Amino acid sequence: MTEVAQAAGNADADVTAGDANTIATYTDENGDDVTVNETVTTFSQNDTPTSSDPNATGEISYTNESGTTTTAQVVSSDANNNIQVGSDGGAFFAGPTIAAAGNVAGNGGTISSFGTSSIVRVNTGDYRINFATPIPGTYVIQLTVLDCDGNCPPAGGSNYDDPGISYYGNDANGFNVNIGDSDNGASSKVDIDLEFMFTVIKLP
Repeated sequence: MTEVAQAAGNADADVTAGDANTIATYTDENGDDVTVNETVTTFSQNDTPTSSDPNATGEISYTNESGTTTTAQVVSSDANNNIQVGSDGGAFFAGPTIAAAGNVAGNGGTISSFGTSSIVRVNTGDYRINFATPIPGTYVIQLTVLDCDGNCPPAGGSNYDDPGISYYGNDANGFNVNIGDSDNGASSKVDIDLEFMFTVIKLP
């Protein structure tokens, strides 16, 4: 902020009554009336959202004491940019986001995770992943299981070397995981406990 003492009749063009705020007046020792003006600057943001105008950039404008305006773009107008302008003029990411992920030990213990409130081993080969925050919309589940190097539990050996992983019971609060080995002859899949990883992608 710039303050200038301006006496009556002062020809100072930088701070005049038309482009300044008067903050004080007084009479000096010579009996002259003196006005103290405060220079004025402005700062504003265009809050037109992308949903209303695909070319919106959330432009911020600053006008200095001399009336010179400088602008800055919050969001790039480049093609295929997934960052958009929100209703308040700020930027938000409009693409898919990772809502939860984790690495789970075969005994159900959590090696590392985020976005989960709990991870529970229900029984052999079955686990429940509970979200820290419900996901009411559509989401994608990606699963990977640790390679057991041709010797999967519980029996091991060449008949237990083809582990598979799948999900079921998915809802807004979480989902279930099943791990089993299908390479065990003519009998049905055998549930097994193995370390696995998961990623949950929330769709826009």
